[in-house]
Amino acid sequence: MGNGSYAFLSLLFSHGLTTAITLYLAVRGGAWLDRRFGTTPLFLAVLVILVVVANLRLLIKDILAEADRQSPSRGSNRSKRNPDDDGNRRPDQPGQAKERQVDDLEGDGNA
Repeated sequence: MGNGSYAFLSLLFSHGLTTAITLYLAVRGGAWLDRRFGTTPLFLAVLVILVVVANLRLLIKDILAEADRQSPSRGSNRSKRNPDDDGNRRPDQPGQAKERQVDDLEGDGNA
C-alpha cells in the first residue's frame, strides 16, 4: 500500500467515525424532540436525513480534495480556480472596461 492508500483509508475511517457519531446524536436528539412535542417520526427523520446529506457532501468534497493532492496534473487546474468565480467577469457599469483601456493607452500620467 502506498501513501495515497493510507490517506484514503484515514479519510474514510475519520468520516465513518464522524458519520456514526452524528447519526447517533441525530437519532437521540430527534427521538427526544419527537417525545417532547408529540411528533413521533418527524424530527427523527428530518435530522437523520440532514446528517446523512451533510456527511455525504463533506465526504465527496474531501475525497476530491485528496485526489487533487495525489494527482498534481489534475489538481493544478482545480486548486488555482477561484470557486466563487464563474468565469464571466463583467464591468460594474456599461463601458467601464473600455474607458479603463483607453485611459491606460493614453498614458496621461494621472493614475
